[in-house]
Amino acid sequence: MKLRLSLGALHDLESDGASALPLLRATGEAPSVGLLTEAGEKIGLTPGEYLFELSARAVEGDLAPRLVTEFADGAVRGEALVETTPGAWRCALAVERSVSALKLEAGAKTEWIFAGASLETALFSAEAEPSLQAGAVTIGRALFRQLPREVRQAILAPGRRARWLSRVRKAGAGAHAPEGGGRFVIGADGDSEALQADFENRLGVARGLRHPDYTDEQPAAPPRSDTKLIAFHLPQFHPIAENDAWWGKGFTEWSNVAKAAPQFLGHYQPRLPGELGFYDLRTPGVLKQQAELARAYGIGAFAFHYYWFGGKRLLDAPIEAFLADKSIDIEFCLCWANENWTRRWDGDESQVLIAQTHSAEDHARVFGDMARHLNDPRHLRVDGKPLLIVYRPDIIPDARAMTDIWRESAARRGWPGLYLVATNAFRFDEPERLGFDALAEFPPHGFIADPIRNVLRWLNRDHRGAVFDYGGVAAAEVQRQQRAQARGVVFPGVMPGWDNEARRPGAGTIYHNAEPGAYGAWLRAAIARARRTLPENRRLVFINAWNEWAEGAYLEPDRAFGRAFLAETARALTGD
Repeated sequence: MKLRLSLGALHDLESDGASALPLLRATGEAPSVGLLTEAGEKIGLTPGEYLFELSARAVEGDLAPRLVTEFADGAVRGEALVETTPGAWRCALAVERSVSALKLEAGAKTEWIFAGASLETALFSAEAEPSLQAGAVTIGRALFRQLPREVRQAILAPGRRARWLSRVRKAGAGAHAPEGGGRFVIGADGDSEALQADFENRLGVARGLRHPDYTDEQPAAPPRSDTKLIAFHLPQFHPIAENDAWWGKGFTEWSNVAKAAPQFLGHYQPRLPGELGFYDLRTPGVLKQQAELARAYGIGAFAFHYYWFGGKRLLDAPIEAFLADKSIDIEFCLCWANENWTRRWDGDESQVLIAQTHSAEDHARVFGDMARHLNDPRHLRVDGKPLLIVYRPDIIPDARAMTDIWRESAARRGWPGLYLVATNAFRFDEPERLGFDALAEFPPHGFIADPIRNVLRWLNRDHRGAVFDYGGVAAAEVQRQQRAQARGVVFPGVMPGWDNEARRPGAGTIYHNAEPGAYGAWLRAAIARARRTLPENRRLVFINAWNEWAEGAYLEPDRAFGRAFLAETARALTGD
């Protein structure tokens, strides 16, 4: 009879750097895990002799499990399990009266953590009416258990491998997972096979598993085009005192990226960098290496996110280093990320870490700080005017007054003017009303898509976010770009992917199956739209992003795809 651990008794499921296997945790003064039948019913045993077996191993401390038997008359008895081979525990039960429940107990420990590739239990009892077949099976099992562990693994490996391979191939494509409920953890054969598939996939990644589209090819020469591609660039890849205080000492964006865990079978997490590694943007040469790589594949400019909070700059070291090193040969512009910083990564958007203080005085001060960047000869210009982006102008009180102050300040400096761009974040679509010249699309903002939750094999059924199909969204965007007409100046936007699970564990927004081909088709359509709807000196396409690793939106090489997304970028520009 197969048994499974009661999902109701578990309150945590993790995967960390110490182990790629699921961890199950039981806590309390007398931690225990109830055992149920496959049908979810309590176990009832009649008097007789039974052999109980468990496959598990400890992650922290000693496992030392005990099997607790609860009899129908209220009596309770505990039996220690004996570890026969590493990770294999057994206990012979002789019960003289009816048993109403079985539990696994952690003894005197207040916290019990264990893990295993299958974590299933099996309870064998003598047949009521012995048969030749049952006897042969019993003898065969006994003989098999006497074989060395390596021999048993070699015998079982082909069948297990075939099962998990089929699971991985089907992941996210057709298997139905019911809504709600506990975590997809233990018990039924399908569940344990799914966990095995997930583990084997992680092991493959650790051993260098690559996507079929992986490439490290580089164009013979940078592609030329009448359309300029601008990639948003995140500077949060170096520690600062504020992040140390808010998130822990040494925090950078990599702190989020490296801890991400897959939420369903086939979920591409964690996302690990390729040839550039876990870089620190303060390190000399890193920005130059990024710029050279970007230009080689047709990226014409970086849009650096700029952080200013009422006179205080944050994460400005990379931009300052860029300004100081005139040998970095790529155009750039600034995007003022003018939101409050909150603890939204923890799910608490009400707690403000550092706030914006928008006022006429602050409008003048922030422009005065940005002016030295805008005056750099590498700064992106339209008709000789420095291009400046504001992420969310609609949350600025009297934003029209701000743009007037900025234009007056530019005129006093002798500039021919400013070219002000707003993004369509949070569905903003009225740039002219607030004094802006153009609107830049900032995907995934503005999308309407159907979630695909019910076609995924969930490892975490308690996931509170949303999952969409990237391929379907990209195909819809191709059609939208093809239909778009010239209505004001709107710069098309494209994203190579999106998955912020690293920042919002268990609650991320995920665009699943983001692959280079779908991205390339979307980018081609965006370039064609720019050529069709924009004048020659304003043919800009924005890409979100160059290096938003914790949001799964990046062009930089990773371990799975290499330079495949960059290669698609170059091909889209040249029309291949």
